[in-house]
Amino acid sequence: MNISHSYFQAAAASRPRFMLCWMVKLFLIMSLLASILALPARAADSLETEFARAELLSAVEATGNLSEIQLGLQVTLQPGWKIYWRSPGDAGLPTQLSIQEAAFSKLKLTIAYPLPERFSLFGLDTYGYGDKVMFPVRVTGHSPGQPLDLQADLNALNLF
Repeated sequence: MNISHSYFQAAAASRPRFMLCWMVKLFLIMSLLASILALPARAADSLETEFARAELLSAVEATGNLSEIQLGLQVTLQPGWKIYWRSPGDAGLPTQLSIQEAAFSKLKLTIAYPLPERFSLFGLDTYGYGDKVMFPVRVTGHSPGQPLDLQADLNALNLF
């Protein structure tokens, strides 16, 4: 009886050590996973106001030998707010993205406008976007092999 009792005592004494090792391994794995997930998935530059957030996203991490680069302008609006389409309708101003010409004379920026929604306000029909919209943007005139440092101006009128 004494032998079996000491066997169970030894097994019980090794259990905390086993649990501690297991918890340390789990903590290290979770820490590694959290650090990997925290890495940025894409390079982005953003602008934020109290009504909207605009973020310029890149489809590539490096320009390499590309002379044409695909970007996306993602605009996220606060609930109830909207921005206008390229042809805003009875009221409003179109959303425009332009390159600061002095610094980037060879670059050309072309923005595509997704299909808009129709909004009616005080008998006026306007066209635009609510919630979130992604504008595809194409940059041409980039010198292959050179880094791209793009500075652009976003003109957008938002309404509630």
